[in-house]
Amino acid sequence: MTGEWPFRIFPHFFLAFLIAAVAAVGCALLVGQLRPGTKFSDCDECPEMVVIPPGSFTMGDSTFRQSHPEHLVTIGSRFAVSKDMITRAEYEEFLRETSYSGGPSWREAKFQQRGSLPAIYVNWQDAQAYVKWLSKKSKHQYRLLSEAEYEYAERSGAETAYWWGDDPSPICTYVTTSECNYGGPTDVGSHRPNRFGLDDMTGNEFEWVQDCWHSSYDGAPDDGTAWTGGGCSCFVAGESCRVMRGCAWFVDSAHMRAAYRNRSDSGNRSEVIGFRVARNL
Repeated sequence: MTGEWPFRIFPHFFLAFLIAAVAAVGCALLVGQLRPGTKFSDCDECPEMVVIPPGSFTMGDSTFRQSHPEHLVTIGSRFAVSKDMITRAEYEEFLRETSYSGGPSWREAKFQQRGSLPAIYVNWQDAQAYVKWLSKKSKHQYRLLSEAEYEYAERSGAETAYWWGDDPSPICTYVTTSECNYGGPTDVGSHRPNRFGLDDMTGNEFEWVQDCWHSSYDGAPDDGTAWTGGGCSCFVAGESCRVMRGCAWFVDSAHMRAAYRNRSDSGNRSEVIGFRVARNL
């Protein structure tokens, strides 16, 4: 009997070892899949996401009165950002599955309404409903970007006025803007992506972010989190004022600078406002 015990224990030991080895390999593969620049999608209806590395950058631009003081922001963890703005096709899937009311303006056809165009006539509350649905569907935490995350992702390592440099002249290679004879939004991904692999981070449409509007960066967080304190007071009764980043197709190159910011009341459904999403990793 004493001579048999190693052989009885061995299968159990081997099984435990095998499980641990498989788990270790799985973790290693997962880490590899989520390295910066990796693209992934959590479901068939989910947007394509790009992994963004942690890092520091100087946020703000003294050119714009409301984009100063310039200040150092450090984003300590990687996160993912949708490669493109949420498209009309992706947003329609959300409306179909949830029976959520997109409002009467959603059906307006001021511009062409192809599925590959960015979703427009989406207010801030609509965007919140979309990320809540997407989080439940994918079993991952989706959200809007913070304003700091947006500028960091747009700059993609650049310290220049525009993410492609200080000279705006090649702008038609990178964005949809009035100076390039566009009379409306273009299909997402129609221009060259930035260094992080993200499309249309300026031009095409304004984009909602999570933050309340503040008229300057005095007191702004320095860790990349959304600045939601301060009451979000607005010029429309009963609404909060939220930050919009990027820029829209009808605006000129002066407003395509990486630090440009604007605002709107959270209930505004407009043909020049859309959004993209972030995901915690």
